[in-house]
Formats: sequence, C-alpha cells, structure tokens
Amino acid sequence: MQLQVDTSGLIRLQKGLKELGNPRMNRVLYRANNAVGGTTRTIIKTNLVKETSLPSAHVLSRFKTNKAHSKNPTYHISVKDRHVRLIEFKGRQLKKMVTSAKVWGKRQKYKGTFIATMSNGRQGIFHHIKGRTARGNQKIAMLYGPALPKELVRGDSWSLMTKHIKQAFPKNVDRFMQVEIRGVKAKHRL
Repeated sequence: MQLQVDTSGLIRLQKGLKELGNPRMNRVLYRANNAVGGTTRTIIKTNLVKETSLPSAHVLSRFKTNKAHSKNPTYHISVKDRHVRLIEFKGRQLKKMVTSAKVWGKRQKYKGTFIATMSNGRQGIFHHIKGRTARGNQKIAMLYGPALPKELVRGDSWSLMTKHIKQAFPKNVDRFMQVEIRGVKAKHRL
C-alpha cells in the first residue's frame, strides 16, 4: 500500500510562485510537502495503533517514507506488512478455547482453538479444518490478526489522512512562502 502526495500538478500555485523564481518555488513545495507528510505519517501511525491494538514499535517498523526533495516534490509513505499471527496478541489457552488480549481494540475468544508449537519452534493459535493429512491426522490452520495495509484502507485512517492533507498543505505552503520572502528581503536588505 502506497500513499503519495503529489504537488507537481498544482499549476495555479506554481504560476504564482514563479515570481519567487524556480529554485525557491521548488524549495517551498518540497518543504511544505515534507512538513505535511511527517505529520500525516504520525496521524496514520497513531490511528493504526488504536485500531489494531498492535504496539507502536511494530507499526512504525512497517512504515517506509521517501521525503520530497528538489528533484522530486512528492512525499511517499508506504506500509508493508503481513497478517500478524494471533499468538502475538498474547493469547492464553483456556479449557476449550483461546482468548487473546485485545485484537482490534477488544479481547476476543476463539472457540475450538488451541495453542501449539510449530516445527520451527514458534507458537501459534490453530483450529481444525475439514480433511485429513496423509498420516490420517486432522488438518489444522493457523489464525491471523490484522494486516496494516488492509487496515489503512478499511478503517478511518484514510479519511483522517486526506482531511489532514487538505487542511495542512495550503497553510504550510503559505508559511514556507513567507520564509522565502523574508529570505529575499534580508538578502537584498529590503
């Protein structure tokens, strides 16, 4: 899942900024883009932590950002992750089921499940499925929790992100334009 804020298509804004000169215009755009991108990334992270109940370190480690610069005025946020194994939510074995500590914001019970150790030494929460293996044993399948790219689109992270970008980007462009104008005034002692 990738998110990109592209400022190259803002033709009217670019025409207005040409009075400052092309290098200064690009500087205004990529600085504003980086400021908005950084706060957007934080908003997405905190909302995903709240929605999925994953630790913030886990969520933050799955983010990759490419900041805007003079040659590319886009700020990329990409989120890559797999489905998280349900055992990572501190599941506990009860008599006939497993409970896990807060998945999607609430403690859940999974009837007919059990905790088992896999051949690689890691634990998982499993349940029986139809069919038998070649040895005659019942087939089992592991249970998984949320995946961050899906939760980004499914929850309200997407709407929070777009709302923040629409509000913060014009303010930051104006702020960085004022900084550039002050720099020109100071350089020419106006």
